[in-house]
Amino acid sequence: MNVSRVLHLALRCVQFIISAIILGVISYQVHVLLNASSAVPTGFFFTLIICCCTIVSTIMAVVVPAPRLSMWYLCAWDILIALLFAVGFVWLVSQLSPFTCGWSDFNPFGKNSCGRIRAAMTFMLVEM
Repeated sequence: MNVSRVLHLALRCVQFIISAIILGVISYQVHVLLNASSAVPTGFFFTLIICCCTIVSTIMAVVVPAPRLSMWYLCAWDILIALLFAVGFVWLVSQLSPFTCGWSDFNPFGKNSCGRIRAAMTFMLVEM
């Protein structure tokens, strides 16, 4: 196996793991908000959809062997996903004002929902 294929697989695995983390954190936050009968910001659902698309496309990119020409399409798809993650990040930042939390509340495993959301947003920056 050549070096570029190994690097491709490693980067796809990292992309899959980060998307799964974001999906899990945001899904849990939506679950908590729905159980509390609170309104769920639409940016959360947008982020969930983008994470699902990323996970499916990552699995397809690893499993399905692609000829050289389709690599350009895959590259364009990755750029589109990165731009959608940027849109989702900005959308979440604009909708976090009701939570009244700052960046100092970064604790993804604590009881505070602000820390989990901030952790997901940090992973979104890494995913871009």
